[in-house]
Amino acid sequence: MILLKKKLVCILIILSLLPIGIGNDAAKVYAATNEKEKSSEYLSTVVKYLNMDKNKTITYDFNIKKSAMKPGASYYWYVKKDKGNPKAVVINSKTGLVIAKEAGTAYIRCRITNADGTIIRPEAKVIVRNNITQVNVSNIPDNQTIPQVLLWISIAKLLIHRLVRM
Repeated sequence: MILLKKKLVCILIILSLLPIGIGNDAAKVYAATNEKEKSSEYLSTVVKYLNMDKNKTITYDFNIKKSAMKPGASYYWYVKKDKGNPKAVVINSKTGLVIAKEAGTAYIRCRITNADGTIIRPEAKVIVRNNITQVNVSNIPDNQTIPQVLLWISIAKLLIHRLVRM
């Protein structure tokens, strides 16, 4: 009888702890969803693709939506250092102007401090692409004919086209 009571108590303890684990995951999912919604509520865009160009500087100006701007609030833009590739972009802390530096994904945030002291940190994802513009084929064997070379060149062009579209 005592053994049965001990087993019953153990089962009840295990069952009572089970919802804590499930609830914790649900809270994380809700927090992530809520953060995305908050970001899109405050920022002009939450995902931006920038394509590198060796001949000119690629930039994008992130802005706070006019509907989200509050009187007396201060704004500070920064690149999140512990997520993605922070070296992919630099950002002007006052204006939100992003400059692409290298290929990769970076996350930027704007620290909004309202007049009442509340702090909001909406986040945006910046994906910098380094497009391939040229492929040189220099090691063509002597025994290949011109049609085979053209086939290899067309395959290389197709691969480049698909890489650029990714």
